Amino acid sequence: MLLSPQQLFAPRPSTPAVRIGLVGQLVQGPAPAAPADRVQLRPTPTAAAAPATLPGISLGNAPRQQLTALGQKYGVPFNGNWNTFQKDIIHAIITHKAREHGVPIDIAKGIAGNESNWKMWTDLDKGTVIQGKNIRDGELKSTDWGVMQINDKAHARAFPRAKNDLEYNIEYGIQFLARQRQSIQGSLGLGLGDWDRTVASYNLGHNPRTEKSLQIATRYVSKVQDKVETLQA
Repeated sequence: MLLSPQQLFAPRPSTPAVRIGLVGQLVQGPAPAAPADRVQLRPTPTAAAAPATLPGISLGNAPRQQLTALGQKYGVPFNGNWNTFQKDIIHAIITHKAREHGVPIDIAKGIAGNESNWKMWTDLDKGTVIQGKNIRDGELKSTDWGVMQINDKAHARAFPRAKNDLEYNIEYGIQFLARQRQSIQGSLGLGLGDWDRTVASYNLGHNPRTEKSLQIATRYVSKVQDKVETLQA
């Protein structure tokens, strides 16, 4: 899980953080033998020119208002379909933020695709934000929100903005990934090269070392890799 905004630029804590994204059912048994890395990542991009500056987007804006403003800001034309327009804008924002923070674009898009299938809202008319509920013993413990699935318990200070602001939700997630990269790198033989452990830590909040965390890492990174391969197809 992501570090809190207060911790984001502080020295790295020694205790693992809470997970950020949706974790699937654990793979039973030991992790499989490591296959050769098969996804060829594009070089880490250099910073791009900032998008057009527009007045700030109010948190109260309806999804279509946000998308219209962000489409203008990032130069994304409306294609006649609001759902594909939403995805086009999300891809444009991720591209810009990945360049800004020195993260491979495919990695950032792969994580977002795995977390939310590149969506902020499941219903634009109702303004329903995509969410993943974390339930334990029949009780809702926390919820992950939006494109990057930011957790509202571990990162209370990021809310309600992370829940309502599409651009901020992406910025928060990619900034955390870049932070993790500073101290967590290494291949797990899962296809993303030395980004395997970094990507796993986006989900776990720490470098996977135990059998249980490696099982979670295997499942999560493999799904992100699948999204990366889809993008490169």
